[in-house]
Amino acid sequence: MNKKAEELNNLDEQKYELIVCILNKGSTDLAINAAKSKGATGGTIFQARGTGNKEVGKFYGIDIVPEKEVLLIVVKKELSDEILKAMYEAAGLDTVGAGIIFTLPIHEVVGLTDANKLNFDKF
Repeated sequence: MNKKAEELNNLDEQKYELIVCILNKGSTDLAINAAKSKGATGGTIFQARGTGNKEVGKFYGIDIVPEKEVLLIVVKKELSDEILKAMYEAAGLDTVGAGIIFTLPIHEVVGLTDANKLNFDKF
């Protein structure tokens, strides 16, 4: 088995995921509070600006705010689905133009108290 195929097979063995939530400015408090209520310990928020089509807001009668906030949360994989659902509901992501949320697998992590230690010899 080549290295890429082996990496893909190991995705299920990953211990952590990164939740990425991009919201209209001012909505991140709702999302982070929902995440904490389901076991997240914190997150990182930074400012961003959307580049979506400005005509979409006028066409649908929706005020699409170009100022965004991005919320990044590292969570244990087994908590990810429940946290994602809570954030989705709390931030109103079922509303068109409210934001987007997705997860990414984390292959290695340093800095979390219960994370496996990396083998730094490979770096």
